Amino acid sequence: MSIISPVSQIGDTLEPGDDQFWLLADATFIPGDTVLCPVNSDGTYTTCTTPTAASTGVVASAIASDGVFGVVRKGATSGNYARVQIRGEVDANMLSTAAASITVGGTFIPNTSKQLEFDQGNGVTNAKWVALFVGAGSTVSSSTSTPAIRKVWFNGIEGFGRHGGSTS
Repeated sequence: MSIISPVSQIGDTLEPGDDQFWLLADATFIPGDTVLCPVNSDGTYTTCTTPTAASTGVVASAIASDGVFGVVRKGATSGNYARVQIRGEVDANMLSTAAASITVGGTFIPNTSKQLEFDQGNGVTNAKWVALFVGAGSTVSSSTSTPAIRKVWFNGIEGFGRHGGSTS
């Protein structure tokens, strides 16, 4: 994987392997929240917002489009800067809305509640898998409908694939 890391609005130059940004928050975000990082027309990331349903992988003109996502490392209130990581191992707010145990390597999609949701095989068609579970132990019990901070391997740019479905 490679990324050309831009210079952010506040002059934060990113080197390869440093996939964290200081982004202007448009809402209150706490550590572990999953956010959408809109890419500006000049290729920079300057803001973060709550993910929308459309940003998670909607088919339009036969193309499954989606956004760039990150996990908040240092929280912020609206109008202030949050530290956001777009790739790597992070502690993220996650849950499973179905009675399904989460196993190591389980895939997650962003949801509109700033969480990572376990994709149990009945997920949103074309949704981008942005995280793999790498937490302690081999399984998290099926009683995970209450969000909790857990360790995941995160890739908010390319992701780790998509939930099955048509792209047209």
